[in-house]
Amino acid sequence: MTWTAPSVVGGTAVIDYRISWDQGGSSYAVLATGITTTSYSTTATLTANTVYKFKVESRNAYGYSTSFSNEVSIRAAAVPTAPLSLANNAGVTASGIVGVTWSAPSSDGGSPVIDYQIMYKTGSAAFSILANGITGTSFS
Repeated sequence: MTWTAPSVVGGTAVIDYRISWDQGGSSYAVLATGITTTSYSTTATLTANTVYKFKVESRNAYGYSTSFSNEVSIRAAAVPTAPLSLANNAGVTASGIVGVTWSAPSSDGGSPVIDYQIMYKTGSAAFSILANGITGTSFS
């Protein structure tokens, strides 16, 4: 996350920032202190489809700011559901050529679908990757 340094600092320079988060309850817990830049990232594990609130407080020689109006909510993304309506594209499929079409999934998990992966299998063999990075909803 990023933020802008405060324009009013209470007569002394900002020393650092404190990041707090509400993990879906009703109270904030300190996530990090001593942040000296106006950005922060974390590897904290988030639960998919859960809303988290974050706030940033600045600190000067007199203490931490109040940040009741300095809050952002995010929803942790999840994996999308499977694409819908997978079908043979009979107008394309022929000897040595396969054509398939599908519809976008009903849920993107909270983040736009970037691309699709096409896999195939023959008989009882395991699935193998045929193509990666397909950005449309058809493949030949």
